[in-house]
Amino acid sequence: MYKNLLLLVFSTLVSLGILEVSLRLIMPERLAFVPTLLNNDTTYVPNQIERSRHLEWDHEVRINADGFRNDRTLSEIPDGTTLILGDSFTEGKGVALNDSYPKQLEILYRSVDSTIHVYNAGHYDTGLPTYRRVYETIFRDVAAINNVFIGLFVGNDVLRTAHPPDGRLQLGNEFGDGWKYKLKVFLGSNVATYAVLNYVVKTNPILFRLCKSLGACYRPRPPNIYAESVIQSAVPHTLDFTTKLVRDIHADGRRVIVLLIPTREQVDDEIWAEAVMEYGEDAEAHRFTMNQRLHRGLRDAGIEVIDFTEIAVKHQRTTGERLYFKYDGHWNPAGHALAARRIFSFIQGQSRSAVTTGE
Repeated sequence: MYKNLLLLVFSTLVSLGILEVSLRLIMPERLAFVPTLLNNDTTYVPNQIERSRHLEWDHEVRINADGFRNDRTLSEIPDGTTLILGDSFTEGKGVALNDSYPKQLEILYRSVDSTIHVYNAGHYDTGLPTYRRVYETIFRDVAAINNVFIGLFVGNDVLRTAHPPDGRLQLGNEFGDGWKYKLKVFLGSNVATYAVLNYVVKTNPILFRLCKSLGACYRPRPPNIYAESVIQSAVPHTLDFTTKLVRDIHADGRRVIVLLIPTREQVDDEIWAEAVMEYGEDAEAHRFTMNQRLHRGLRDAGIEVIDFTEIAVKHQRTTGERLYFKYDGHWNPAGHALAARRIFSFIQGQSRSAVTTGE
């Protein structure tokens, strides 16, 4: 009996070993590399270089001497620099730096002025309180900055309280340091069998729901911005905080534009159908309500705002081109490129209008 059991264990281990070797040869790209980017309480720890590889991307992440994912430091930027504050959308999570919308915008700017620089101050998993803190502690006294854009992601940047945190970052690894996280990173980065199985489950909705029902899979549920109660609470607090921040930056003599970034489910009709199953049928009535009320409130406060929602929805419905990753909620290179074109078109339109009216 014991002999048969040992034989079964041995044959199973051999089979798993053969499977592991085979998968490493056939599908090496499925091994993931999660960057261990470290934070201080305001920015990334300066001068980090990490590789990031996921189901849908593979690139290098470089953090400059200021603690941001930007290819120049503050000591090198020219007069007239545009600063963009934001979260992982602005940082460019999932894309190479040159594909991020700040860099794409810089390329467009340079078609009319070769000296212009756009400084990317985006940081993963941050929000409005951090944007304020970063601006006040790092950028307020940088004379070379003329314009400030604030990338407000509607999905999780909205505030539901009049007294949010002060914006200090969690020290250490931005993704956390729990043992479960470390184990998943180790397996995903070093065990091809686990990496391929993880890919198959996460890319198949039926298998993922089954895995989730068994308690073996977990996907964080974002805030329900489609509930009327959440909208009623979040809109006034978000408008109040953003308006005060914009006015403070205006007082420094700088132009400010708020960029409203929609969620993937708002833009992608297929993903929206899945979201309704999760949030409930009541969500249908409020698919775009948060964006619309924020847009209207900012505009009524005299703040310049670019809302990407309508143009993104129209683009995807018309062309069929995805603007977000298929398995991740961030913009893919096409989404970043469209955002940059929209910003550039807005700025150029404002400039032409000023010339026409003699302002």
